[in-house]
Amino acid sequence: MSVRPITRWVSLCGALASLVWAAAGFLGGASTGGCTPEGPAATPTEPIVIGVSLGLSESLASFTAALQQAVRAAEGQINASGGLLGRPVRFDVVDDRSNNKEYIDGVAQGFITSNVVAVIGPVGSSQVDRIQAALRGRQILLISPSATSTTLTGIQPAKDRYLFRTVPSDEFQVKALVRLARLGPGGFGAQSTSDAGAGGDAGAPAGEACPRMFVIHADNKYGGPMADALEASYPGPGRQVVGRVKVAEEVVASYDGVVAQVLAAKPDCLALIQYDDVGGALTRAIDKARRDNPAALPARFFLMGTDGVYTSGYLENSRDDKGNPASRNAAEGVYGTNPDTNPPTPEYNEMKNIFTAYFPLKSGEEVPAFVANTYDAAVLVALAIQQAGSATDRVKIRDALFQVSRGGKAYSPAQLNEALLAIRQGGDVDYNGASGTVDLDDNGNVEAGFIVWKVEKGQFVTAGRIPQKDLGN
Repeated sequence: MSVRPITRWVSLCGALASLVWAAAGFLGGASTGGCTPEGPAATPTEPIVIGVSLGLSESLASFTAALQQAVRAAEGQINASGGLLGRPVRFDVVDDRSNNKEYIDGVAQGFITSNVVAVIGPVGSSQVDRIQAALRGRQILLISPSATSTTLTGIQPAKDRYLFRTVPSDEFQVKALVRLARLGPGGFGAQSTSDAGAGGDAGAPAGEACPRMFVIHADNKYGGPMADALEASYPGPGRQVVGRVKVAEEVVASYDGVVAQVLAAKPDCLALIQYDDVGGALTRAIDKARRDNPAALPARFFLMGTDGVYTSGYLENSRDDKGNPASRNAAEGVYGTNPDTNPPTPEYNEMKNIFTAYFPLKSGEEVPAFVANTYDAAVLVALAIQQAGSATDRVKIRDALFQVSRGGKAYSPAQLNEALLAIRQGGDVDYNGASGTVDLDDNGNVEAGFIVWKVEKGQFVTAGRIPQKDLGN
């Protein structure tokens, strides 16, 4: 199937940098409207092309727009730092329509045909699962900033792999979700509505906010494995999973049957492992059932989401009247977990300054989730190409990716220029990213902490943080 690429564009700084390249080579002291490149002189030449697969239309469009911006910010910064191997870099962004079936195959084949050096994306675990073998067969490095399925860890051999992630596996998200379920909303700064105070109702087992859990999950590589892990790890003294149902990835006309199963089980909490469109529809259906019959579920009942619904699309899809910000939002009071993509670190703040220089935020607005992970993926690929000393030797680039992510002298996002210079001079670089240390292990995974989020007044707020050390190894 042919692939229809989206209109390509560059940010202001990247565009100015490109003009400097084209006019007279990229000179170390040149200024490009606020950029401060210090790279070596180079003659204009063909760019090094890195593919990017993002669902810029259909179900994940609201989520991925900012990820494209993250790639463009990194592109501008790389080129403003002298490019790679004396050449500019270009990120070829293609809309994969958030599709994990035939269309994503065409996107992958397009990258193979155009001979890209590496690919960033796709967003979804099912998409990554579908195309990783084809790209590995051509030794094309694939690095996803948001695919979290546990199945991706062992899908390629340790060390001899071309699949990587800048986001932690759902192995850790399950642990964060269990922590949220056991402590309950009251354990993360919320006012408990129960007679027993934070942690559960009167009569509930001591310290257990959710003795009885129900799980609704997407029927795909993202939802199924996470539900398996949750169902296996949650049971314990005073805790059990009392029901589990899988639902299709696409929205259906009615969820009455699913809701009936939930009401029959009478759970104390519900884990919703879904994406934002179906997640919003299910949230509305459960909320309606509770309003129609307030006694249908225990008073302490609370709903928990995961990273798949931590999007503006979920907030919109949960409204009674979509498109009307004043309408009732069924997601109000929902809690959930997400990788800590905006950690309170100097490295994250540096990236935020870089990102907002290209794409200013509204007053009080935060950088969207997974922007830092996407930015880190782009920077890691760039450093690996420079470290390998080649844009064609893909084995060397893969090996170099491991090298620049761990060990060596630490460099932060604001020090990208210095990191590239150090590599050119034979130095050993360790990139400390905006989303975390991004130390890639032999299975291409990273470790990071998680946040507990809450929907409050129609917006996501951070209710608490769970550092990686508290999630175990």
